[in-house]
Amino acid sequence: MTNPKASGADRMARKRTFLERLTSLLRGEGAAVRDSNEETGVSSSPETPLGLEWATYQASKRELLRYEGQWVVIHGDQILGIRPSYEEALQLGYERAGYVDFLAHQILASEPVHLLPPQPI
Repeated sequence: MTNPKASGADRMARKRTFLERLTSLLRGEGAAVRDSNEETGVSSSPETPLGLEWATYQASKRELLRYEGQWVVIHGDQILGIRPSYEEALQLGYERAGYVDFLAHQILASEPVHLLPPQPI
């Protein structure tokens, strides 16, 4: 026989974990893109496109800020290089990673927020 209070507590814990991850993601923290198993401490693969690359950027951001304004190229968990322009970053990405997904992102101390107008449903 299951305890209804325990299942309610489980739902609340899952809801709290989801809200913590969502809040972290909205703040731009890299931990939000990785789904970890709290019992084992093992991280699974990110579920979003370029999630691993974004997590790598966030984890390396402190060191990358020495190059603020330039563009970093990341494939998987590897930083392929830093270039002064977007076009040069793309060229480096295609040369080093090939025609696969990679992240070319401008290194900034704070990420810009782009607000979109509401869309009709």
